[in-house]
Amino acid sequence: MVVKSTLSIFVFGGILLKITSDAAKAALDMRFIDPSLPAEENSKINIASAFTAYDYAMSHDKKGVILVYIDMGVPGGSSGLNLYAEMKQKL
Repeated sequence: MVVKSTLSIFVFGGILLKITSDAAKAALDMRFIDPSLPAEENSKINIASAFTAYDYAMSHDKKGVILVYIDMGVPGGSSGLNLYAEMKQKL
């Protein structure tokens, strides 16, 4: 019979949470993991900027509104990566 202590489950769960969090950051932009990396040409933020600019151009004559929500890379965040400013600059 194997008995797991609450502490070992908590530590293991904490490791899984860190791995999952890092994977989500890396999927958005590798600069979250290593800030010394250059911006990728085909990053998700560049592709989202291009789609947003296209959608805005298509709806401009109808006075369309585009709302962009980014939950990582916010101004003042701990990563130092500001995706809001980067996207605004690209648009």
